[in-house]
Amino acid sequence: MELGCPPLSGSGIVSGMKSHPTSQDVLPDLGDKVLRASVEAVSATREDLELYTRELPDFVANHSQRCLANWIHDRLWHQLVARLDDQPHVRIVDKEPTREIIVDGTSHGQYRIRVKRHRGRKGAVATYPTRAAISFMHQLQLGIFDDRPIYHLIVGYEWDHHSHVIARPVLSLRDGIANVIWLEALDDEQAEAFAPLHQPVHAPSRPGFGEGTQTGVALSPEADGEHR
Repeated sequence: MELGCPPLSGSGIVSGMKSHPTSQDVLPDLGDKVLRASVEAVSATREDLELYTRELPDFVANHSQRCLANWIHDRLWHQLVARLDDQPHVRIVDKEPTREIIVDGTSHGQYRIRVKRHRGRKGAVATYPTRAAISFMHQLQLGIFDDRPIYHLIVGYEWDHHSHVIARPVLSLRDGIANVIWLEALDDEQAEAFAPLHQPVHAPSRPGFGEGTQTGVALSPEADGEHR
């Protein structure tokens, strides 16, 4: 999608006996339409949040952190699906609680993509610790006869929990919820083709918009209970 910040690990890290594709392999394999759709979807979601904050500030101010994360997630999912639903190499899976975008890459394999916010530039995310969710956070071990690997990716945005700002769109690959192999920002080169990104109006600071932690959530470092 976008090559903004340097990957946390740019040369295809090997974890144990597992090798991982580099971002330089994955981004072109996903293709320009998927990457552009991701950038546009985050930008549109940012505008949705700005409108929501401007028109209904009391609603926004009284959301719990989890509720606001869910609201943003729903908007981002809607914006992304609207841009990819007609692509022949993309399949949308929307059977709650599972929401995935499956992309047939042009050369390297297939990609299962989920939508999540990333806490800052370290790429921290959170999820309910169901078996399926935890499994998704790990990359599959390839067999010797596998000629079309399946990779798990997370697309989303950087989130500043102090100012409640949707920042850059990002794409990450991890092998374990806290083991980020690489994280790429998707808003630099490609963003030139879209409307300029702008900071949303900050939500009013009021009680109820706090940072309460959530039980039953698997967290990567610094995720603070934000499961979306």
